[in-house]
Amino acid sequence: MTLKKNVYIETHENVTIEYETANLGSRFLARLLDEVIVYAALIITVIILSYTVFENSSLNLSNIVDSWNILYVIAIVYIVTFILKYFYFVIFEMTMRGQSPGKKAAGLRVVSTTGEPIIFSASLVRNLLRIVDDLPANYLVGAVFIMFNKKSQRLGDIAANTMVIKTKENTKFTKQLEQMLQDEINKEVDMQEVLDKYLESSENIKSPDETIPEETNATISKHEYEILSEYLAQREFIHDSNIWDVKLFNYFFRRVNAQIPQRMYYAYVIQFLIGVERYNRQFYT
Repeated sequence: MTLKKNVYIETHENVTIEYETANLGSRFLARLLDEVIVYAALIITVIILSYTVFENSSLNLSNIVDSWNILYVIAIVYIVTFILKYFYFVIFEMTMRGQSPGKKAAGLRVVSTTGEPIIFSASLVRNLLRIVDDLPANYLVGAVFIMFNKKSQRLGDIAANTMVIKTKENTKFTKQLEQMLQDEINKEVDMQEVLDKYLESSENIKSPDETIPEETNATISKHEYEILSEYLAQREFIHDSNIWDVKLFNYFFRRVNAQIPQRMYYAYVIQFLIGVERYNRQFYT
């Protein structure tokens, strides 16, 4: 058993991505932070419910225990507790790309075992199975599986085909990307128009025989290769990746002097970038 576990995944584009899985300590920290939020929300809910029910009731404290109102509050508290404890994670994992506030603070993210963003059904399964992972108490079952599983998966992760990974610090990489693409960033272009062409470009492909040109077989510098490779590895989790796709395409299109018919100009953006990265991999890995 090792504390640091790395997983290597080959994407559909034949790009190998290395992930470091989240260890027990980092997951415990994330869970602790999330539970603080959950229980704070629960306390607020109980206070609001109690005030709403009893403030509008003619009952006094002497007969409150004999009231149906107290049963009503208890029932609502149980329902709210269940929703907060389990669907809290589902909601945030869907809206924050596999992160909850606790995971974001701890630098963690939930992804599928293929490295793709988590989907709703997988999030639902892994979080409902927290009931099992929490047995017999204090997450004992889940902790044992995390320690000994090669991908640091708990039972919920195994059932949902997910894993929790450590997210890389993107600030430095983003600055490197911006620096390399400074000319593209400074250009005054209608980016929305370009994006529309990019997103609709598949309609321009008349035949499956139309493939990316061999001009992708051109050498780029090691620095350019490292940035391009890192971008393709992180692309699923980068904000506004469509914009970066186009800027990188324009940069490398001119860099390697590629010749692509105008009607297909944005039809193979990702394929073009992958082609450049794949060709140069032999020189720098």
